[in-house]
Order: sequence, then C-alpha cells, then structure tokens
Amino acid sequence: MAVSLLCGKSNSRMNYFFLDASALAKRYVVEIGTPLINHLFNTVPKRRMTALILALGEIVSILVRRRNDGRISTRAFRQAMAEFRVEIAEASDFLLQSASDDLVRMSLALIERHSLNAPMLLSWAVLCRSLRFCGQRMMT
Repeated sequence: MAVSLLCGKSNSRMNYFFLDASALAKRYVVEIGTPLINHLFNTVPKRRMTALILALGEIVSILVRRRNDGRISTRAFRQAMAEFRVEIAEASDFLLQSASDDLVRMSLALIERHSLNAPMLLSWAVLCRSLRFCGQRMMT
C-alpha cells in the first residue's frame, strides 16, 4: 500500500510504502511479485518504506519454511538471511513500527467494517502517529 503525505508549509509530497511480510519476503525468495519489490528497493529510499516489526519474525518463518521444504537451498537461505538482516532487520533507515495493544483494539472495528488487511491498517495508523511533524492532509 502506498500513501502520500502532504507535509509542512510547502505542501511537499512524500510517498510512504507499507509492506507486509509476504511482500518483503519476495525480496529474498524469487516468486511472482519479486521484480516489483526489487524495483521498489532500487528506486525508493528505505526511509520511505515501513512495516510492522512483527513482520521480521514472519519473514524469517517464510524463509525457514522455503528452506525446509526444499524450495531454496541452505546456501540460498543463508544468503537471504544475510541480506534481510542488512536491508531490513538491522537497517537504521527502514521504518519498523510497533503497534500498541490499544491501537490493535481500536483497529478491530475498522478492519471489520471496511474489510481491511490488519497489518497494513496498523502500519498506516502507527506511521501517521509517528509522523507528527507532517501536515494533516493525507491521500491514499
């Protein structure tokens, strides 16, 4: 999901990209969607990409399952894990977001009412809360 924020007095536009674990895993395991994710990583600053911190465990789980079922070799798994740590898990410029229990509870009605993807909704809500320096206008 992409969101444009109009920020500050200049109303300059900043695009942020919310990525779930499935999308991020495509960076490390070749499958449908990998070229799009690679393009995003090659053209968008990581400080404009965000995910819930919970996605870290999900990505590792995806990679482990792929190794265990033989879809990737042990060597490819090690390489993917090394790249994942550098690009996301330990990167200071990739925005990893935490969702409070209250925020999760507050999101339940929105998820039910609008059939939203929970991790994406929570990422969006947390990012909005953390970007207080930006103006109030937001376009999705």
